[in-house]
Amino acid sequence: MFEINDGDILVATDIGPQKKSAMIMDNFYKDPDSVRELCLKSKEVASADNSDLPGPRAAVPVEGLIENLKPLFQQLCSDVKIWGKTLNQKSFDNSWMLSEFICNYLNDETILKKPVGILPHQDSYFGEEKLAYWKWKNVVQHEAGCRIDEEDLIAQYRRDEANFPTTQFGVVIYLNTPEECQGGTNLYSLDDVMTLDIPPQNTYGIITDENGRVSYNVDYKDIKKSMEPGGRWKVEHEFEMVYNRCILYQADVLHGQNIDYGMFTDYDRINQVLFL
Repeated sequence: MFEINDGDILVATDIGPQKKSAMIMDNFYKDPDSVRELCLKSKEVASADNSDLPGPRAAVPVEGLIENLKPLFQQLCSDVKIWGKTLNQKSFDNSWMLSEFICNYLNDETILKKPVGILPHQDSYFGEEKLAYWKWKNVVQHEAGCRIDEEDLIAQYRRDEANFPTTQFGVVIYLNTPEECQGGTNLYSLDDVMTLDIPPQNTYGIITDENGRVSYNVDYKDIKKSMEPGGRWKVEHEFEMVYNRCILYQADVLHGQNIDYGMFTDYDRINQVLFL
């Protein structure tokens, strides 16, 4: 099912003020219809618990994913001239060991329910700043009435650093059919910076009540208005959504869905993702 074509690879360089790079591979899968059907079926087990996302995500174990995809991405992610840094091979291998078939689903209803989820984000926040990220997650993602004190938080951070890989690259594969495709994915900068220390969502009116429940003091229109041209956010590169298109970008670069209300009313925006 996951056999890939030997197609052309388009490399985009000098993106934004930090001169980032990205790649596009069209006609990625030999049998994209089968992958699409698997994605649609997997929604049965999708969860909306991840508060970073504007919709549910499914992760299911499959056969053939690693064998078919890893050799290509090993080659692409190892190109120092394109990415400007050396691949951490141990972390890369660990990421593949944990790989599952992951799909995201969103539509008009889900983005209205969780509008902060459409803000640009990064798949990784590197260095000592990751401790600040853990503090942020403790505020917005802890279970009701279950707070982690500072000492336990640091211990958890160090334990996870030792046991889990650091994501170096993100992959999106569009699985909407041509007639369903709208928008795409954008790379962003915030105040002319494309990589942040901690997620930007915590500046958008997050409220935690006395029981630990999280709400957002903003709506969809607030978020869209904050991202209008001329403000702090700037689109540095656009990837158009095309059926069976694969995009590859560095995980510490701000990115997000190029989506507007009304694009996905009768069906979901669906895509496979990898974190390498």
